[in-house]
Amino acid sequence: MNDRLFLFFNDCLELKKISLISKKYKLKEHAIRRRLSGLESEVGEKLYTIREQEINLTESGKKILKLLKNSEDFKNALILKKALERKKTVNVLICSELEDYALPTFLSFLENGGAIGKFSYYVSDALGVSLFSDVMPDFCLFSDSDLFKHVFQNHKKIIQEKVSFYALSAYVKKNGNPSSLSDLKNHTVIFTSQQKNNMNESCKNYLEAFGKIIEVTDALSVKSLVEKGIAIGALSETLSIQAKGPLIQVLKDLTFTLDFYFGCHPNWIEEKQFNSLFSNMRDALKSRRVR
Repeated sequence: MNDRLFLFFNDCLELKKISLISKKYKLKEHAIRRRLSGLESEVGEKLYTIREQEINLTESGKKILKLLKNSEDFKNALILKKALERKKTVNVLICSELEDYALPTFLSFLENGGAIGKFSYYVSDALGVSLFSDVMPDFCLFSDSDLFKHVFQNHKKIIQEKVSFYALSAYVKKNGNPSSLSDLKNHTVIFTSQQKNNMNESCKNYLEAFGKIIEVTDALSVKSLVEKGIAIGALSETLSIQAKGPLIQVLKDLTFTLDFYFGCHPNWIEEKQFNSLFSNMRDALKSRRVR
């Protein structure tokens, strides 16, 4: 099912009144009805009625809504949508090593950004204490491809460092939204033995600037640390090394605990799953209608 249409339908049910839906989405009544009819056509069932300018579910609609709301795809899309609705600016940090299959999706995502809100772009050409000097990113991706030159006019060659930063909701609730590295000096970075052996000096200096470091042996250890609110930073490949459980589920459990930042590394997930996550992000942002 089209996640974007279903999220719109869910909003309609929560708002109920056509006037409130029209105000939120800047749509006239006929456009609202057309979207909802499109959803009914896709499902093949009568889902709702409109009486006295108020939307109500049919019995079939109640059954289908219950089934869909229990699906993992919808839960993930809804969590992401609500998180992004709290923001008026989306900040993007580009790092190295994004796989080729992800580039067209991401470039399209950026190029369509003007219609859905304000974007700020950051390209990291060095890893050091000034990397997040101004603002925390919402999206962190990895590439050194020339395809980015038409998006980033001042594009520079990106070095092959492998650090991805996470600010999790547990940290945010305790310390507030971090605005610079100086706010994060006491956080924890997690990594594997293999990463430690391959770490160069600049990377080691970068990690030491943060504070405490914990070494882990598998993805489930990472998940445990995150859930306890202990670890809020990780090397990008940590989850893909020596995983002892279904890797995509570990990824989902981690990424959807994030409050204002979503990180993605190509080694974590397969192409189909990567594109699905980006589709949810894109649709959630488009429905936000930030002025």
